[in-house]
Amino acid sequence: MIPYSAEALLEVLAVYNQTVWPGQLTALFLSALLLGLLLFPRKGSNRVISGFLALGWLWTGLIFMDLHLIQLNWAARYFGIVFGIQGLLLIWSGLIKDRLRFHGDKSAASWTGLFLVVFALIIYPLGALLAHDLASVQLAGLAPTPLTILTMGVLLLCSDRTPVHQLVIPVVWSSADGATAWNLGLWWDLSLPAAGLATIFFSIARPRRAQESGD
Repeated sequence: MIPYSAEALLEVLAVYNQTVWPGQLTALFLSALLLGLLLFPRKGSNRVISGFLALGWLWTGLIFMDLHLIQLNWAARYFGIVFGIQGLLLIWSGLIKDRLRFHGDKSAASWTGLFLVVFALIIYPLGALLAHDLASVQLAGLAPTPLTILTMGVLLLCSDRTPVHQLVIPVVWSSADGATAWNLGLWWDLSLPAAGLATIFFSIARPRRAQESGD
């Protein structure tokens, strides 16, 4: 059983949004910049994109989970650690080692990734606004659901094989948070496990296509 109600979660989100204001404006600006760099890559854009994602995971883990969600669920402290680990993984692979290339191609995996990016940045918050209200809207970079969808979408845009070690935490979280959304009746948030399933499918299918094309 979930130890809190949907109304309690939405109230925490509303207080959180009020507390971090005007951080939402910064998140929107960085989201637009990230989308622009994905569509029109520049020198160093891969590191910038990785840095944006890492910052979002670290912020969500340290601020949202540890300081706000913990009021509803004691396990949020451990969630925050997991989110911090994902942020550090992105820093290591994307910033320090510069191993992530988000150039995409004409494959179904890349098109799915681009759709998930647009969904996380634009469609999800608009849908949440219609389903709930402005006060409790989650934005990518500040809250877990759109951030996770965004990360899976960006990783599907990797030029080479989708890095499995970067996908483990987002995919597992999409399943766990999807179960919470189901129990709370937050139907719009079921888009997260749907995105997780799509990510698993295309991350598996992409290497097969690459191998077949090389035969």
